[in-house]
Amino acid sequence: MSSVSPPTLLDPHEISCRLQDLSSVSGSSFEPESPVQTFRHSFWRARRLPTDRSLQIAGVTPARLARFRTCGSVAWLLQDRANPARYQIAANRCHDRWCEACAVEKRRLVAQNLQRWVHGRFPDHDSRAGVPLLRFITLTLKSAPASLATQVDRLYRSWRLLRNRRSIKSSLVGGLAFIEITRNPTTGLWHPHLHIVVEGSFISLDVLRREWHAITKDSYIVDIRGLYSPRDLAGYVSKYAGKAIGPSVWRQPDAFAEAIAALAGRRLFATFGTWQGLELTRAPDDTTEWVVVCPLADVIERAKAGDAVAGAILSYLRRSPSNVTDHTEAGPAP
Repeated sequence: MSSVSPPTLLDPHEISCRLQDLSSVSGSSFEPESPVQTFRHSFWRARRLPTDRSLQIAGVTPARLARFRTCGSVAWLLQDRANPARYQIAANRCHDRWCEACAVEKRRLVAQNLQRWVHGRFPDHDSRAGVPLLRFITLTLKSAPASLATQVDRLYRSWRLLRNRRSIKSSLVGGLAFIEITRNPTTGLWHPHLHIVVEGSFISLDVLRREWHAITKDSYIVDIRGLYSPRDLAGYVSKYAGKAIGPSVWRQPDAFAEAIAALAGRRLFATFGTWQGLELTRAPDDTTEWVVVCPLADVIERAKAGDAVAGAILSYLRRSPSNVTDHTEAGPAP
């Protein structure tokens, strides 16, 4: 939680605390956002409706579409019983990989878990020594007029072969790989590539380029950067884990729909080698006793009416690095 401490909010007895039954939430169409949805989704509002259209074009199930549309529509304010200056939101989340609000939370969680794990794995590493803790590699494929699914298959297959090349196998003993997909808006050609955090011995750019070209036969553009601290690692993971597509894709509904279909059933990021088995999306144990105060919509309405305390709470929630939990974790209604 953030170190910012707003004043204690509302008297819990002032406002109704009855939790809304999720079964009453309709998701049959993309309706105007409720205030609590706006609070959750405002940072990617311009992309949310195009994403909904692309999900429809891709033919996702009605149930999945309904979950996407109602993400964050029901939310409550929680307060730390032991420290009343701390607040959190409990909300229904869709967990859809194309919902940016859910994806941001997932990237943050993965980055935090990986940062903690790396701290324990390399307890004596000194970033001031100028020696990379890990390395960040990017592998690209030459653009081709093939379907995206075909190119993604080729990218993953080439990556598996690269890891087994005798000359660099010791440089890729473990790590975490993320896929990212862009599309040339002029040619319409796809450009899938992998970003990979790797643990292992030193590898030169020339050697990596040579081995990648030997496998792909036509691709040689690669990149290597040193990661000198867990903080460097967290920055890259927060940026790439689960992001998958760039603006050149989501702005074109048909192209976005092809990407949704091509990546269906595939992991957007995955560990390999000695890093396999890491539970990167597991929420940390929280012994805090959270008390349901009131619906978040009530806080928003009071802030709009000029209530300074409610406004301070909303500011606190926006600045907190992690302030949303699933409604199923909020406990029963008081």
